[in-house]
Amino acid sequence: MAGTLASRVIAVAGFCAGFALTAAVLRPFAERLHVPQVTEGLDFLAADRDEFDTLFVGSSRIRRQVSPRVFDARMRALGHPTHSLNLGIDAMTFPELSYFFDQILAARPSGISRVIFDVNPIRRKIDPGNDEHSLRAIYWHDWEHTAQACEALWHDYGVAPLAVAERMRVFGLHLRMFAVRGSLIGRGTPGLQRRLYAAPAEASAADMGPEGDGFFPVAGSMDGPAAAEYLRFQRSLPPPDARPVHRDPLHDRALRELAAKVRRAGARPIFLISPTPAKTRPSVPRGVTVLEFDDPAAVPTLFAAENRYDANHLNTAGALRYSAMVAEALVTAPESAE
Repeated sequence: MAGTLASRVIAVAGFCAGFALTAAVLRPFAERLHVPQVTEGLDFLAADRDEFDTLFVGSSRIRRQVSPRVFDARMRALGHPTHSLNLGIDAMTFPELSYFFDQILAARPSGISRVIFDVNPIRRKIDPGNDEHSLRAIYWHDWEHTAQACEALWHDYGVAPLAVAERMRVFGLHLRMFAVRGSLIGRGTPGLQRRLYAAPAEASAADMGPEGDGFFPVAGSMDGPAAAEYLRFQRSLPPPDARPVHRDPLHDRALRELAAKVRRAGARPIFLISPTPAKTRPSVPRGVTVLEFDDPAAVPTLFAAENRYDANHLNTAGALRYSAMVAEALVTAPESAE
């Protein structure tokens, strides 16, 4: 009996070792996964990596709210010409944001002088049915970033604690996504398709929004009940200086590491606090330029209901105003040293 059990253990261990070795050998030949929004942005940057000096990186609050055309025009009018690119991705935050920026650096853009990130918290939850099995969820799950996600899962800094069963469910999801990414499952399909069918077109300006610069505006504005609820919540908030700061050591560390990567690349890191009503303020590391737009009294235009398509995002009209304001704030912001 003991011998049978031992032989089974050896067989399983041998299979796992062989599987891991095969994956490691084949990895250099594997096709890169096509991740919607992510791949288009990275390919566009790689094709023109010497063209841009300013990158906007972050979530939908970058993708839907920052127009490089308007930003560049305002910077030029202020005597600081720029050529910027919007690399915002819907719902992107840590740890994915850190991995995505590593891929940006891998494209070796040579002329980048500043990178502007919007500040978003670490994602701790993965709600069922929220594309947890998609390529977008899997592609960033290397060892480093899976470990970050799992570490964040077991700490509740200023947020409602998760039930143990929910932690275990999400922990299992992260491990599964790490295993799928590492096993190369499905990675041969794109290459096979290219051999059987016509090759897909290279990333072009058409993949990067109506102006070919990564800006994807949303028209329209909130309707009556939604606008009324939004304004009621906004008016209930104290001034930014009176709001508690949400301190999360893991998030602070992630921001510091991100800023350090930017500096090592020879560029200036800048953090952007978007015009989003919130009960707390994010914590940002010292020694980094921060552009703040979370005070309705200071920037009432950005908080007007007619300039938003929902409570958390600006519509096209609001985004164009915001893009010019970001340029104005950047020009007057002092350069911070670490």
